[in-house]
Amino acid sequence: MEKKNVYIIAVSHATDGFAAIVKHTISHIIYAINNNMIPIVDLKHYKNQYFKDGREYKDNVWEYFFYQPCGISLDDIKEDDNVFISYNTFATNKACSFPVSKLPISPKDPLIAEYKKYLNFNSEIKTFLNKECSNKIGSDQNVLGIICRGTDYFSLQPYCHPIQPKPQDIIIKAKQLLNEYNIDRIYLATEDDNIYKMFINQFGNIIIPNTQFKYSDIPPNKYLSQIKVNRQNHHYTLAKEYLLSLYILSKCNYFIGGRTSGTSLVYLMTDGFDYEYIWDLGYYNIFHKLKNKIFKTQI
Repeated sequence: MEKKNVYIIAVSHATDGFAAIVKHTISHIIYAINNNMIPIVDLKHYKNQYFKDGREYKDNVWEYFFYQPCGISLDDIKEDDNVFISYNTFATNKACSFPVSKLPISPKDPLIAEYKKYLNFNSEIKTFLNKECSNKIGSDQNVLGIICRGTDYFSLQPYCHPIQPKPQDIIIKAKQLLNEYNIDRIYLATEDDNIYKMFINQFGNIIIPNTQFKYSDIPPNKYLSQIKVNRQNHHYTLAKEYLLSLYILSKCNYFIGGRTSGTSLVYLMTDGFDYEYIWDLGYYNIFHKLKNKIFKTQI
């Protein structure tokens, strides 16, 4: 039997969100395919926040949601296969990466098409997404989808991450679109309970209920992944709820929001929008970091 050239995607994701993990993983998959290797995603032996309770480093988290890109798992590796292990880095090759700076981006863009090939939901997740999305928005509603990050994005302003629009600015834009396009309903994807309540106060019952877990009053110096929540399989369920929110956004008629990894994932799942608007506000803390680097006292 011919030896396989296997490329294990071995990246730790200590605080990374679900969409960022997916985006970075696909960049490694493309790198492996382009270099005649079989990619296998290993989210079993490397840190991430989405294990089910008591299953840390026992399950492959990737397989909770997706098929392995070439149908070969860690258990299929043979002793005589040629095994290559990735660098523990988000993108092995920038040419393979999906930068949020490219958003908005046409579904016909070659980069989108390449990424979509490897976004293969397993049958359980695919059934879940289609059923829940149909229940939420059906096919006869004119829906505006909105992604609005808050919580740790606002409090920590992570270095070199895209600056997020203020919720008030998104509300103003949404009101303009309601009148312009005769929109029936709004679907808001947010992890921030205070932002969700703000939209409910502004738009009332045209907001389609979003049961995604939401945080409020988080500690100022913590990422969401560091917050303890007393809910069975919280982090796994959180990822599933979040993925559903993004999937619903991808099926809306119109779409607005900030640049995030979640927004990238929406574009990987959509066939296109009748209207879209992405806020381009630069990046957090770039000048501050550069200034400290340039003027730091040498010892």
